[in-house]
Amino acid sequence: PAYFSDSQRQAVRDAGLIAGLDVLRIVNEPTAAAIAYGFHRGEDKTIAVYDLGGGTFDVSIVRVTRDGNFRVIATTGDSFLGGEDFDERVMEWLVDAFEAEHQVSLRDSPVAMQRLRQAAQKAKCELSTETQTEIQLPFIVTEGPTGPLNMHYRMSREQLEGLTEDLIERTIEICDHALQHANLGSRGVDEVVLVGGQTRMPAVARAVSKHFGKAPSKSIHPDECVAVGAAIQGAAMLRQIEDVNLEDVTAHSLGIATAGDVFDPIIRANTRVPCRVPSLFTTSRDGQDRLKIVVLEGESARASENHSLQEFALAGLRSAPAGSVEVEVAFTIDENGIFSASAKDLETGQETRIEITGDSGMSQQELQQLSDEHADYLEMRRGEELVEGLRQSAETLVADLERALDRLGTIVKKSEAAQQAEDNAREVLSRAKPRLSGAGRGELAEHLVLLEDAARQLDPFSR
Repeated sequence: PAYFSDSQRQAVRDAGLIAGLDVLRIVNEPTAAAIAYGFHRGEDKTIAVYDLGGGTFDVSIVRVTRDGNFRVIATTGDSFLGGEDFDERVMEWLVDAFEAEHQVSLRDSPVAMQRLRQAAQKAKCELSTETQTEIQLPFIVTEGPTGPLNMHYRMSREQLEGLTEDLIERTIEICDHALQHANLGSRGVDEVVLVGGQTRMPAVARAVSKHFGKAPSKSIHPDECVAVGAAIQGAAMLRQIEDVNLEDVTAHSLGIATAGDVFDPIIRANTRVPCRVPSLFTTSRDGQDRLKIVVLEGESARASENHSLQEFALAGLRSAPAGSVEVEVAFTIDENGIFSASAKDLETGQETRIEITGDSGMSQQELQQLSDEHADYLEMRRGEELVEGLRQSAETLVADLERALDRLGTIVKKSEAAQQAEDNAREVLSRAKPRLSGAGRGELAEHLVLLEDAARQLDPFSR
């Protein structure tokens, strides 16, 4: 998600590491969708990517050129707004309706609430194509005041739209913020691309169409385009394809805490990356010989209300009156999204530099342990798959041998060689067939060799 914080992005990288991947780059979902839309299209366009997924909402304004340049000019979003919020509204409606009808609350039953969640999601999806749906949950309460209770309600698309109207409006307000950052009006984009399963809801498409003054493009699949765009970007990184040049922007402002709980942004939201932005600061106390720098991420003017990423210090400053010693603090973000910070005493040239790694909440030891466990699990699964493959091959040979023996049984006069092949096949079958279901890798391999040999001996006589 484009609006993920630095810590959330680090968690994505860590998840890839645990899964055994070498994560070269992470790409924002709306940006990937824009690549999928614009790749080899051969025209200059400004597009708005409206990405409403299960748990997050992002919108990006992207300029696509005919020569394969993808320049993100603004991105914003809400990391806590998505399809699950729509599910919650349907759940609440069902819970309230049931309580009004039966005077029984379902909120204290985890099992009932899980069934409700699944039913709510199913109903929501059905109402994307139907105007009405039925929600039936037998025995939602097993022990009610008068015995078991069932749930059976009808919900219309109109009711769903009424329950979720404010959620859709929130996404439109966020679209306005993105357009403001891009210095565009709502009619200033050439195409609108819908991404994410929740955009299948007709009310979402209508709201987007009304706001931007044009029907959303249907040229790409909302559930697949992010993966397609990421694949194209990966191919470009491996030089398998050309004409893909990606220029992204920062989703959040990055800065430092200064005296009086003030947040001083250095790299502002929607700054194009890669970038290096220096800023000049001075000591705030007489005789200050050390400058502590707290790196923050966020949009609040108050430092304490933003997310702390890391802190470091520049020591050995010249003892002087407040404001006399100048320190250059520079933030750098490279094309892979690696964020680093430096502080330099302009008088002496002394410098401290750190890489802001982000914190996903897991230590290196925990990550390594999970990575090792995952590798062990994969090895176990490979072993299980190999055993299952051997078992299936053996079972197929058993069936083939039995059919061959049936055909051979219709022959009245058999040669001595045919009789020997038949006897051998029956003996091999009698030993192997009862053992296949519980046999391990070694035993299965032995049975497979004997079955294949028996099949080869029998083949000339059973055609």
